[in-house]
Amino acid sequence: MLWHLWSLCYLWYLWCLWCHGVPRPPQIVHYPLLIVHYKLSILKSILPYLLAVLSGVLTALPLNISYTSIILVITVVPLLYAEYLVSCSERKHKMWQIAAVGFLFMYFYQWFSEYPLKLQFSYWMYLYFFGISLFFVLFFVLFEFVKKRLGNKLGYVAFVSFYLCFEYILLKMQVLFPVIMLGNSLVGLSGFGIHYMQWYEYTGVLGGSLWIMICNVLFFLLIRNRIEKQKTDPIILSSAIAVFVLPLVASLLIFATYKEKKTPVEFVLVQPNY
Repeated sequence: MLWHLWSLCYLWYLWCLWCHGVPRPPQIVHYPLLIVHYKLSILKSILPYLLAVLSGVLTALPLNISYTSIILVITVVPLLYAEYLVSCSERKHKMWQIAAVGFLFMYFYQWFSEYPLKLQFSYWMYLYFFGISLFFVLFFVLFEFVKKRLGNKLGYVAFVSFYLCFEYILLKMQVLFPVIMLGNSLVGLSGFGIHYMQWYEYTGVLGGSLWIMICNVLFFLLIRNRIEKQKTDPIILSSAIAVFVLPLVASLLIFATYKEKKTPVEFVLVQPNY
């Protein structure tokens, strides 16, 4: 089953060579420093794609490892930084590279999210992953277009909005596994995340996805300023702390003060894909 991933990685390696046209450095045997420079140039060219894969794997981590659901508030940061690197570079075919970054993120996110369910991975399943990833690319490219035309602030607002639209449309079409939704992923493998999501009774599962994406955008802005050695914006810092802490405190209070009703009801849940 892993040969599908290796073949996909090889195809994206060929894509990088086509997009960037990395040349072979002359007289590489006589100049060892050129070897280092050559390898660094290749690494720099494929760094956005590696970040996209890393972001997809980290986003699926709560469904593979217990007690890790809280890291969802930063797992999309590598994806946003990959988009930032591509948009700020002087590369050709930028939109194609943005599309490739979005595709890799969603493909690996789906693959590693479904793996713990021990589903029978067939060619139809990989085709399903491919189709959902292409659909996500549409929204990711639209986000890049809005960000380029209207600026960073409205661009990141559009990113959060487009991702919620992506989840909502697929949920209504009944083609998306519920576990793939970020709001549902917050519960985690062990169910410990149920403490964090008590406000869902007011906002629904999309409220959890909204909270996760807003946290990711705010933490990305802080991390990007840190990497670029820029001054930390106190408004962004205070907003990130408030958005992250207040819903968690409210959820813990709701969970701690909830009282069970005296008339219990028995029910059975059936998941048809088993």
